[in-house]
Amino acid sequence: MAEELNYNNILIELSKAVKMHNFYPQGHPNLDSSLAKCYILLKKCVDERGEITWKIDQKGFYDGKTIIASGSLELAILAKKFLYRKVRELTFTSRLTQQDLKLILQLIKLEPEELASKGGAEAFMAGREDGGILLNEMRYEELLKLKKELAEKKAQAEALAQQAEAEGESDEEEQPPPKEAPQEKQDTFEDLLERLKKERDFLKYNDLLARAKEKAGILLGEKKCDDIFPALLVLSEHSSKESTLPAGIKQAAYEGLEAFLGDETIIRYLAGKVSQKEEPQMEIVQQMLLRGKDRAAAILLDALIDASDASARRNIYNTVILFGKTLTPHVETRLKNGQWFAVRQMAAILGELALPETLGQLEAAFKNPHIKVKREVLKSISRIQTPRSTAFLVKTLESEDRSLMTYAVIALGMRRDPAAIEPLSKIALRWEPFSDKQEPKKEAVRSLGLIGDQKAVEALTRILFRTTWFGKKINEEFKCLAAGSLAMIGGSEAMKAIETAYRQSEGELNTACKKILERKEKAL
Repeated sequence: MAEELNYNNILIELSKAVKMHNFYPQGHPNLDSSLAKCYILLKKCVDERGEITWKIDQKGFYDGKTIIASGSLELAILAKKFLYRKVRELTFTSRLTQQDLKLILQLIKLEPEELASKGGAEAFMAGREDGGILLNEMRYEELLKLKKELAEKKAQAEALAQQAEAEGESDEEEQPPPKEAPQEKQDTFEDLLERLKKERDFLKYNDLLARAKEKAGILLGEKKCDDIFPALLVLSEHSSKESTLPAGIKQAAYEGLEAFLGDETIIRYLAGKVSQKEEPQMEIVQQMLLRGKDRAAAILLDALIDASDASARRNIYNTVILFGKTLTPHVETRLKNGQWFAVRQMAAILGELALPETLGQLEAAFKNPHIKVKREVLKSISRIQTPRSTAFLVKTLESEDRSLMTYAVIALGMRRDPAAIEPLSKIALRWEPFSDKQEPKKEAVRSLGLIGDQKAVEALTRILFRTTWFGKKINEEFKCLAAGSLAMIGGSEAMKAIETAYRQSEGELNTACKKILERKEKAL
């Protein structure tokens, strides 16, 4: 158990360092401090237990066949970062240094395509250090061999470059410059896109689209998504229901857009656009993301959790909600996140969806100790109109936390469920002499009026005519609230109680009852 706990802590610190590496430059004290914590824990484990090997898959990191920190979304995300860069196994050896961990951060920061251009993860690590970290079942001897091969290739390349340079200089001296052959003009991506906008012949359209996709592939490899975005807009317009283009062209545009949206880089780019405060193409981008289905939903939810700006969170949230019921499995996974704000966001999404089948997930999330999470869960449960959700809110009336009790009282009133009258009446009839405990009682009196059922008249009438020796001012306030709630319920019994209170009272209660009776007279 102690070993598992150590591995959990190491991976959590590594995950923090990876995140900081995206925000802080190399050498920043915050980054160095986070990395040092990870290194100290890891080095201690290696020194005590010898060489450590972790397997990696989509769910996370494994010590043998045992997953480390099961259910941790944060570590699952980190694992995917390694997998995208074709790292399926990490081995930490006795030669481990903090510099090795810095190389791992650099490897994670490289985009998969950029890393591939450098020969892959193994070549990247082999070209830098002495084998403190080995990747993908590679042993130290194999690493030395790879380092030697890389060094030889580099030397050969340099020699060939020098030879070519020397031969080039010699040819320039001996031969006259050749005549330049006329070059055929190559269509740029922008040229192809302009022609695609105007083309109405199916065969020509298909040809232009194929050529545009080929050039877009090059731009995508260079991460120039801004240059590709106009093509997405064109294909979105051509494939829309409102388009008047021929059916064949609409279908070709639809398939072309689907191909783009199948690329994770494009999805992440679009997710970044919806997070912007002012995105002129917001609705179109949102519709594109909806076509990205599960992959887009998962990326958006992770972006929502990671977003630090409030306006970005709001825009991402509004987009995520559009996915509807398909979100629930992704949200359920992220409800297990250890970060309270992530759980709160997921609970809010379930509240927007208001699906009865998610009540179990929300009830489990209510066990989170953070008060803001509990409030958000209550808010979400109150939106789901089922007997089970009413029962949960009624149970929450027993909470020792006054703010949670008050929120449950308000939620029950807004739901207008007669089943809540009895527990709300009990709260309303309690006598609390201390002013700091009155809020749940006040809201209970108001909620009984909002429910509007005759069953509440008895309890409200008792409050209306209650006399006390202490707390007379507080009691007067409750009597006024009870009169207002009786007026909301209406009926002969309720109005008779108000008339009696008017004749027998003075001060604020007399004024409140008088106004109620005058409104009734005007309404007749």
